[in-house]
Amino acid sequence: MVGGVCIVLLLFCSSSSYAQNKVLMGVLGDSISAATFANTSVSTAKALSLFVSPYEPMFDPSIFLYENKETYSWATGNKIQSHYLYLKDYLEKHEQAELAFINVAIPGAEIYQLKRQTEILLSRLKYENYDYLKYVTLMIGANTACSVEKVRELPLEDIVRDLKENFKLLAQVNQYERIKILVSSIPKIPELGRKSIMDTKTWSGFTCHLFRDQILHSCNELVLWKNKKEYLEKLKVVRTLNELIQNVIKDAQQSFPSLDIYYSPQFFNTTVLPEDLAADCFHPNASAQEKISELLWQEQPWFH
Repeated sequence: MVGGVCIVLLLFCSSSSYAQNKVLMGVLGDSISAATFANTSVSTAKALSLFVSPYEPMFDPSIFLYENKETYSWATGNKIQSHYLYLKDYLEKHEQAELAFINVAIPGAEIYQLKRQTEILLSRLKYENYDYLKYVTLMIGANTACSVEKVRELPLEDIVRDLKENFKLLAQVNQYERIKILVSSIPKIPELGRKSIMDTKTWSGFTCHLFRDQILHSCNELVLWKNKKEYLEKLKVVRTLNELIQNVIKDAQQSFPSLDIYYSPQFFNTTVLPEDLAADCFHPNASAQEKISELLWQEQPWFH
């Protein structure tokens, strides 16, 4: 009789191990979530040359990795403490679920391109046989902000429509658990125009002002300003977009009960430091990606 009980228990334990849920984390966004150039840093780049050799004065593109999703992304990197690793650890301790991620963030993406990312994510959710979509991170809008210089130039109605369509698409997922969605604010992009950052040395000893603003032309619309009045005008672009995103989220929470959406303003409230920058003087480096991860993980309300 004892032996029979042991066999039953053994079968139960064995079947339980095979019944582990396979759940998915999705990442939507732009170059920050894709960790563009996060493998570089201004602190180490100033001693390096922009050129292959003195005899071959050609720009060497191999020094920049356009995507570092699996290594240094705040959302999905495995070489920093990312949200994927935080969530993986949480699920192993509390739900015994197997976690995978799909990071469909695209460098340079604007808000109007968000729907396509979501379509790709949901297609893979369906056809790769995940049990359910556990967690989604969304950080987008910086490139939309960088496309204008003043608030009146923002296509506000189009932005609202595109964000609403994206949440509507996510709400069509048929699962018993609400989808937890963390939406981050856009950072204070105009802060990159501060003198302390403009004078920071990067590749070949070039200043950030020369390398970023005159060679790469990274968001000159917002980072180039001459006085406090211009700075505040450009900051208003980012602030207006963040407020718009937040308002759409409030509506989506009412319209789509299957979505559990949380908006975090913390990235916008964070001061950008020169040592946080990748070698292009615009994107966050690996250390800053980890700071973003910790900041937003502490803010999310679900997995503590």
